[in-house]
Amino acid sequence: MATQLCTTFDMPNAQPTLQHFWGQGPRDITIGSKTFTAPVDALLALWGADRTTCRGDMQTVGDCRASADPDGACGNKNSGVACHPQTGMCVPNLVSGPPPDLAHAAGICRLDGSRTCSSGQECRPMDTDVEGFDGGCYTCGREGQPACSMSPYLCRDGMVVENGRCGRGGLGG
Repeated sequence: MATQLCTTFDMPNAQPTLQHFWGQGPRDITIGSKTFTAPVDALLALWGADRTTCRGDMQTVGDCRASADPDGACGNKNSGVACHPQTGMCVPNLVSGPPPDLAHAAGICRLDGSRTCSSGQECRPMDTDVEGFDGGCYTCGREGQPACSMSPYLCRDGMVVENGRCGRGGLGG
């Protein structure tokens, strides 16, 4: 089982799991009399293994720069997530939670369409601190959300724009 676990730690669309399972946490984990720096270490110990059992350099797990496709290590081309070339961390940091409100970008993208946003978001011009990325992913188009402005549709599912937000045109919902 340890061998299977150690050969499958590439999880580009699961950044919280990658960071919190494979990465060293803010606190050590103590089980009985043993202390571990990451959950994976505790799990491997149950099978009589440790990180030296695993393939590759375990220190690079979670550093997207170590991948042949750094942005792909953070998520697929429609995820709104990319590799920050200076830090090796995936941005935005989805582990910390969603943006505070719909006025803030929930991800980053390229306006040329080569890296886009998740479903229900559109890529709008935005300054980013990630080289090669010139847009932010903004949630729009669903009931109660702001109308989209860059997409071919303003609202989804036959909804109409009411005071800048998508709604059912007075029909309720």
